Amino acid sequence: MHDFGSCSPNDTIDWQMWVKNTGSANLVIDSVELEPPFAVVSPTLPETISSSDSSEFTIRFNPPDIGYFSDTMRIYSNDPESPVTQIYLSGKVSPIIILSDTMHNFGSCTLYDTISWKTKVKNAGTANLTIDSVKIKTPFECISPPLPHTILPGDSTEFTIIFNPQDTGNFFDTMKIYSNDIDEPVTEIYLSGRGIGSNIVLSDTLHDFGSCLLYGIIYWKMKVWNKGNIDLIIDSVKVNSPFFVTSPSFPQTIKPDGRLELTLCFNPQDTGNFVDTMKIYSNDPDKPVAKVVLIASCVGLQEMLPKTFKVSNTPNPFSNFTKIKYQLPEEEKVRIEIIDITGRLIKVLVDEKKKPGFYSVTWQGKDTQGRNVPPGIYFYLIKAGKNRAIKKMIKLK
Repeated sequence: MHDFGSCSPNDTIDWQMWVKNTGSANLVIDSVELEPPFAVVSPTLPETISSSDSSEFTIRFNPPDIGYFSDTMRIYSNDPESPVTQIYLSGKVSPIIILSDTMHNFGSCTLYDTISWKTKVKNAGTANLTIDSVKIKTPFECISPPLPHTILPGDSTEFTIIFNPQDTGNFFDTMKIYSNDIDEPVTEIYLSGRGIGSNIVLSDTLHDFGSCLLYGIIYWKMKVWNKGNIDLIIDSVKVNSPFFVTSPSFPQTIKPDGRLELTLCFNPQDTGNFVDTMKIYSNDPDKPVAKVVLIASCVGLQEMLPKTFKVSNTPNPFSNFTKIKYQLPEEEKVRIEIIDITGRLIKVLVDEKKKPGFYSVTWQGKDTQGRNVPPGIYFYLIKAGKNRAIKKMIKLK
């Protein structure tokens, strides 16, 4: 048997073999049976070999295209014991893909940023290597070269892979390279990387300070968590008067899984209703500006002793919240209930004794368990001593 090894398409490899006559009479080689791409180049047949002599035969491998080739060469002679001798021949034409790397770790990358990495693919074979396609999953991507791509024998091509995480966490994928390498049609590169970023979470997105006397002050505390995997930096907090952030000073850094407590106050210098949106600026890539709606009202001393019982709510209809305002001319036990259209109790907003004055309470459209109630018609029922009132309100989507 003989293996010609690798050969380029339409190229030739010759192999010389010897045929010896070990008998006492002339050996006549009548013919050789062989199929392309193998052929006998020499000698011209029939060939006569004298006793104890040898003759050199040249066999040629001339493949037309990529593939594995094999044949059994049959030599016909006048040898009475072995009139047909056989030699198994083989050869191939193939590109051979060689990767400079079989794995790569991109390391840590900030969300929405990009890290590039270059790797080389070499053709160590005897035929053109064609890279048909590359399969890879986000957040990894092969951006060059355009595919399909051909690499000549002995040449290399540089491939550029990027890592572009859209979320925090560890990412893994196996990039698969499909080619015409007949021994290894699919080669793989194991990829990994880590997306890093901060993630701001607020304890509240709406707060009602209630009513405050003119020049009085009401304090409130809220919490800010960092649920990301790198430091959350609170650069600044912006809020308009008469709302103020009293502590801490900024900027502030919150470690992963850490928290920060903010203290705010309502300090009105005039009577009326007040609404503002506090803006918290941070390095959270998804929420660079987190918002908290603040609500409050201020009444002067002359307004603090209402003459009649009165109740109202605004806005109505509402989407996120509605504010129920009520006034008490006398000290009373007050209970405010939210019920649905069937009369089922949804939530108790107030259940305590109140002195004469002006009050408000905010319903954020949630039940006792803190779950959002579906859109529809609801009622608020207020009981204050002998005073009773029930009013309809509509929650929108």
